[in-house]
Amino acid sequence: METSTRLFFVLSPYVEPYRELLLELGVNEGQPFDYIKDAVLQHPAFCRDAVGLSPPFFLWSIKTSDIAIYLEDETNAVCGGCGFNVKRDSVYIEGICVAVEKKRYGTILINKIIEFALRIDKPKILLEAHHTANIDFYKKNGFSVLPDQERRQTLRSMSRNVEDGLGRKGKRRKSKKQKRIQPFSKYKRRQPMKMKRKRKNILLVKKLF
Repeated sequence: METSTRLFFVLSPYVEPYRELLLELGVNEGQPFDYIKDAVLQHPAFCRDAVGLSPPFFLWSIKTSDIAIYLEDETNAVCGGCGFNVKRDSVYIEGICVAVEKKRYGTILINKIIEFALRIDKPKILLEAHHTANIDFYKKNGFSVLPDQERRQTLRSMSRNVEDGLGRKGKRRKSKKQKRIQPFSKYKRRQPMKMKRKRKNILLVKKLF
């Protein structure tokens, strides 16, 4: 890691045992979420030009992930960050964004996640990206695109598992109370809804061993 930058972490209480490991890896204990939020919203370039990744989504990924790490430059300003979750057989990056490109901030973040994954014996790192995102950046950092069938199987498997002894347990959402059906005559005739074709995201993987 470059001497002019420093890494910090923010932990979910579900993964508190990883605190010591992150400190061993040279990641300092960071400020609360609002500190990152203010830095992202006040910086005119943070996530503004990222394809498929807006500031609100990036902040959501930071706030809801098991672990978030962020990078500060030589002026102590936040210049990059990412949120990631620990799965049973992988580390899954929820979102990654930097304030300034071409300074290797994204690579610094990815390299630290690689160190973390190797220390906890996770064989791969997964990252889901928008279909028009800068795939070349991830390929330069050792990621490859999964074929569609393997992508579906991987995402299905991830939705069913969390790290043993750590992470959040899935809870079934209670169904909302159904509204009373009104007589047909009270409904206004509506125009047919135009269905938008959903864009498929790309799942990338970096195999570590």
